[in-house]
Parts: sequence; structure tokens; C-alpha cells
Amino acid sequence: MTDIAVSVLIVSHGHGRLVKECLKSLPEAMRGLRYETIVIDNLAEPDFLEQIGGPSANVTLISNETRLGFGANTNKAARQAKGRILLILNPDTVWHAGRVADAVTYLEADKSRGIVSALLLNRDLSVQGNYRDFTSLAFVFLRGIGADNWAWKPRLYTQGKLEDLVLDCPQQVDWVYGSFMLIRRQTFEEAGGFDEGFFMYYEDVDLCYRLRKAGLSTTIFPDLVFVHDHQRTSSDKVFSRQRTVHLKSVLRYLRKTGAYFNKPPLSEFPSGEFDAEFSHQQLQAMRPDSSRTPAPSRFSKGLSVFLFVVVIVLATYLAGMATYRILGFTDGENGFAGPARGFVTTMFAISVLLAQFMLQEFDPVRLGDTPRRVVGVVESGLMAAFLVALLLVVFKPAYAAQVGATFLLFVFLALVFNGILVFLFTKTLHTQGARVGVIHDREPARIKGGDTPALPIGLQSAVQFFSAKGQGYESLVQHVSKAIREDRIDHILVFMEERNGDRILNLVRSFSMFDVPMWYVPSGRETTIGDIVALRMPMRSRAREGIKRGLDLSISLAALAVLLLPMLLIGLAVKLESKGPVFFGQPRLGRNQVPFLMLKFRTMYQGDADIEGNKLTTKNDPRITRIGAFLRKTSLDELPQLLNVIHGDMSIVGPRPLPPKFHFKGALFEEAIANWHHRTRVRPGITGLSQIKGLRGTPDTYEQALEMMKNRVLFDNLYIEHWSIWLDFRILVMTILSGAFMSGAY
Repeated sequence: MTDIAVSVLIVSHGHGRLVKECLKSLPEAMRGLRYETIVIDNLAEPDFLEQIGGPSANVTLISNETRLGFGANTNKAARQAKGRILLILNPDTVWHAGRVADAVTYLEADKSRGIVSALLLNRDLSVQGNYRDFTSLAFVFLRGIGADNWAWKPRLYTQGKLEDLVLDCPQQVDWVYGSFMLIRRQTFEEAGGFDEGFFMYYEDVDLCYRLRKAGLSTTIFPDLVFVHDHQRTSSDKVFSRQRTVHLKSVLRYLRKTGAYFNKPPLSEFPSGEFDAEFSHQQLQAMRPDSSRTPAPSRFSKGLSVFLFVVVIVLATYLAGMATYRILGFTDGENGFAGPARGFVTTMFAISVLLAQFMLQEFDPVRLGDTPRRVVGVVESGLMAAFLVALLLVVFKPAYAAQVGATFLLFVFLALVFNGILVFLFTKTLHTQGARVGVIHDREPARIKGGDTPALPIGLQSAVQFFSAKGQGYESLVQHVSKAIREDRIDHILVFMEERNGDRILNLVRSFSMFDVPMWYVPSGRETTIGDIVALRMPMRSRAREGIKRGLDLSISLAALAVLLLPMLLIGLAVKLESKGPVFFGQPRLGRNQVPFLMLKFRTMYQGDADIEGNKLTTKNDPRITRIGAFLRKTSLDELPQLLNVIHGDMSIVGPRPLPPKFHFKGALFEEAIANWHHRTRVRPGITGLSQIKGLRGTPDTYEQALEMMKNRVLFDNLYIEHWSIWLDFRILVMTILSGAFMSGAY
């Protein structure tokens, strides 16, 4: 067991003089720590040892036989390191103030901290800004055309550089320069070190990105300061080898992250309490393999949807042109030409896209699933054909008869062209795929992604493994449930031996509160896809869920169009009566207990608002404004939730969303009511079966509250189990006719 605390890793590429100055400053910087220094001489210069001041007891010099990139050299040095902490340090840095020991203590005080960096200064002692938001293509472009030197800089650029960051204490950032990085050796090894596919540049961004995906933060520690003589040789000339290497690194980073238009979204990264097991598995799963070329581009969701829309429109247009040519029409004929072809082609393309949207074909976990996508576009095409035919019958344009004679041929060609182009498109598209949580009965160190067979759900990636060994049943269920609530899992795969039947059945029961498909495949023997058993499937089919989502969007958009002026007047009244924002957001539990911010018009005085939902309202509550009392009585304060519906957090009809840990004067309902969380298996609604039954408002006693909430859970679960689109219509109509929106709220 070594007693070396820190291994300093320095890579020199003809920087002997700078290395000497760096080494001279280390004793003061490292005071209080036992450390070693490993220096890589990438050029194998004959006099390099003399350049750095001669041999030293705690300096190990490695001369390369062949030149390597920065990442490969650092990995090489790390393999020789003995310290528990690695300090990756550029040769053009020298200590200025503070102690590395304090930064090491800060790093080791919290397991969720992945990298800690010193604050770097330029030679003139101005702040260098060695920290950034995760890079996007737009930021790279602005930087490339010299935005640093502009008098006015776009907000996107200043935000990307974190120019407003206040460094009066340690601050978490997206990534830091590889010029100074403190990282645990174990973490560096688990992550596979730097991706050696980056010869130079962006290997630091990539490492911080992979650590963030595993739940590990990157932090600037401003009490420790180094001066960094940043050379930036890649920007000296427009055409240079460094510029070419820089561009290749940018493209590799963009391919790995999909950050073509925007930086990677926060939804990509785990949130909540740090999960060491998940972190370990993510680091292992994202280890770079430099022996392979980068995977084909994984587009961001926005770009993927845009390109897919282009594909569908192009395929439909080609079908119209092919029909026109096959039947030998000319523009002078009143056949499938001119207005007729334009109307049918346009309406068909719009209808296909509408059907695709309703069927949730743009879901990111399905974008790379070729068979499902081809079937989906054919299904959408048939729905579109019916809609276009209905429009022709109802409106009877002058060219309806000529269109009718060729419509079947057009539809056939449109289906064929859409199917072919979608097939080719999805074969070149790489997305994350369905995220699978694997529950297995092996030792944690003995399970790998390749050990489990592919599920019949298209493209997938096992994002987390849960071992049933080494932890109790309750702990296992809590870990998996936490991953579902944090929206990290789309499917559960139970990978256990057949003799564990009782335990598997208990798992099905434990996860019945979530609408997450569960699969089973026996472990301990050779398995094929035919051995996979579906334990639980989604509560609603894709078509039924798509229809509900389509109606939600249609009703919400129509309602907003009608209610826009009244909502503006309500917002003005709220603003004029009291200071504060027009809207009020409160955390509520959505589908599968994933929290979201439910919007309302503000009905309380600023400062009195109950953000956490801990203080139930009472009659004549002094916190409520006069306008607020009217809005709450008529439920007009709920109108902004139409925006929640459009965003996808809510539905028009469904169980009303409740705050996390909902209680009555400290008594949690989830502890007193069976199947309490089963009501979150679907999206919550603006109105629901419980509302038309009058189950709203605040009872006076705990017994009354408990009885009311038991009835709400009963009716909410009845609604979920017996859902139909006609039931939604009935609830919506009854909400209006019965005045349920005006019953007992205060």
C-alpha cells in the first residue's frame, strides 16, 4: 500500500524549459502532501533531462519511442502512477497561490466529485476562464470566427464561457481545461482515462462529459491558483496542422454527444442523490475504445426529428411525381397535375406527420429502431390516406374525380417510398435507444452488457445493472425505483435463474406502481430471443396512447386559441393587484412519479406562496389575494396547465397531480393508503374522475382527509384500469356540465 497521495502527470512536447519552471513551483504548491512526478518526453530529446534541471528523486522521466497524443501520453503516465489522486498538469503552468492539499481534501470529501481544478490565470494575472459550459457547434463557430475579440458578444457565447460565474467559493461547471485536473486514480481508471481517439484538444471536454453522465461533478476550486501560459497555437494560422487536429477533435466530440445545435441537455445527466453503483456502471459502459473508429453520428433529438420530417415530405413528393409520370399526365390535362397533385401531396404529407406525432414515433428511444419506424410510417400512411380521401369526399374540389382515379396508385407509391427512405434513414441514425435496467442474480463484478440477450424492442442500451446479491430485497427495489423516478429506465429486464420464480413474482408486484414494461430471460444457460418472456407490458397500446396524446394536443391548442385573451386579462389582473410573477410553479408527481413543475396563475401574495405544497389552504386564508380567491373558486388559476399538457407533463383528463410526500398536517397519505402511488402510472390530468365526484378541497380533520384521499385513489385507479377515449370525453363533458370546476375549492 503506497503512501503517495498525489501523482503529478506532465506531458512535454518540446517544452523542457517550461517543465523546469513548473517543477520548481511544485514543492510550495504541494506542501503537506507526499507526491511523485511523472514526466513524459514526447519528442525523446537527447538533452531533455538537462533542460528540466537534471535528475530528481521524485521525478520519473519517460521518453517516447514514437510520438503520441496528449490523451495517450497522459494515460501512459497514469499507468505508472502510485498516488491515490492524479494531478494532470500542463508544463506551461506554475503555482501562484493556495495549497493543492486543500483541493485534494475538497475532492475526497464527497464521492460525487469527479474532477477539481485550480483557478488559472494568464501571464498578466487576469482570470483565464479555464471553465466552460458543454460545447455546441454554434459556440465553436463563434469562437472560430473571433467572437473573443468582439465588443458585443452573443448571449449564447457569454453563457458558454460562463463569464458571469462568481468565484468566491467552489463552483460546479460543465468542464475544465486539461491543463489542471485533480481526479481520483480509481475514477480515471474506471473511466478508461482520456479517449485516445482525440489526438489533441477536446479530450478534457469528453472526460468531463463522461464523468457527468455517471453522476460525477467537475468543480473550480478558486482558493488554489496557478498561472497558465496558454499558447493556443491552433489559432495562429487559418490553415495549420494544429487547426486541422482541432477540427477533427471538434467533430469527434460532436459525434459522441450529438450536440450539433445545442449543448447536451440536462435530461442526459442523472439528478438527485449520488448513486455509487450507477456511477461505477456508467463509467464502465462509457470507456473509450481507441481501437475502433467513432460510431456513426448520433444526432440530437431536434435534428433527428427535423431530418425525419424532411424524409417524409421528400418521399411523399416523389410519390406524387412518380404517379404523374407513370400515368403520362401533362400539365395541360386536368389529371393528377397542378392543383390536384399539389393538394393531395401536401395534405398527405401533413397527415402522415400528424399521425407520426400522435403515435409518438418521434420518441427518442425509437428513432433508431428501423423495423418499428418502417411499420410506423406505413401505418401513418394508411391513416393519412383515409383522411385525405375523406377531405376529397367532403369538399369535392373540381378535380376530385380525376384524383380518385389515381389515388390508390399514389397511396401505394407513397407507402413504398416512405418505407424505403425511412429504412435507409434509420440505418444511418444512431440514438441512445430504449434504456434497460437489468436485475440479475450474479455478483456485481461478473455482469456485463454483453451477457444479456437483446430484447425485442429495437435499439437499446442497458444503462444500469442491479445485482440481487449483496443487498436486501427492499434495497434492490429502492434502487430500481429511484432510477425509474429519475427517468433513467424505460424497460426492466429480470435476468435470473428459473428457480427464483417467487422472487421474480415479487418484483413484478413491487414495480406495479410504474407503467414500465418488464421482461424475463433465464440466466445460467444458453438463451435466445425466444426465451424472453414479457412479464408486464405498457398499460396502453401505442395506438391508444397516440390517440390520447393527439386529442390532448388538439384540445389544448384549441383551448389556448380561444382563451388567449382571457388569460392575458387574468395575468394583467394578477400583476396589478400585487407584486410578483404572473405564474406560480409547484413541484408535482407526473407519470411514474417523475416530478415536474405544474403551472398556475399566482393566487397568493408574493412570499406566501407554498412552493413545496406543505401548507394546505383554509377558508378565508389570508395568503390568498382577492383575484386569487376568485380564480381558485372558478379553477381559472388552472388554465396555464394547458402549457403542461402541450409539453407532455400532463393530460387533459387523468388523476390530478399531487405534490411529492403529500400529507395532512404531517401525516403522509402514502403511508396510510394502499396503492397510493398506483395513480401515477399515467400522465396526471387537469380534470379527472375524482373531480366530477366532488373529491377536492381541504377537509377539516385528518379522518375526513384520509377518507377523501382513499376515495380519490379508488376512483383514480378505476379510471386507469378502465380507460377509454370515450371515458375521457364523458369526464370532460361532465366537468363542464356539473360545474366540477367550481366545487369547494378555496
